[in-house]
Amino acid sequence: GGFGSERAEARREELFKEVAGKIPPTLLRNWCFWLPVQFVQFNFVPADLHVLFTSSFGVIWNAILSWSTSSSAGATSEASSSGVGTTAAEKEA
Repeated sequence: GGFGSERAEARREELFKEVAGKIPPTLLRNWCFWLPVQFVQFNFVPADLHVLFTSSFGVIWNAILSWSTSSSAGATSEASSSGVGTTAAEKEA
């Protein structure tokens, strides 16, 4: 398969669908996390500690994103290893 092969095109479409499917739950998770953090920051945290406060929660947010990505990647790899969602050509490869 070359650069514009059918397999590459199918993989691109699969990845696009996967990413598009992750956007709504990730956005919801983002709002549920950052809106309360920002509320506390702007109402209760002194201005000179804003960077430290936000950076600390940024580390926590990155951990949440890593966890959510690894848990969905595990489900994807389990489905792939069982043959679920794979084409006949992929099973032969």
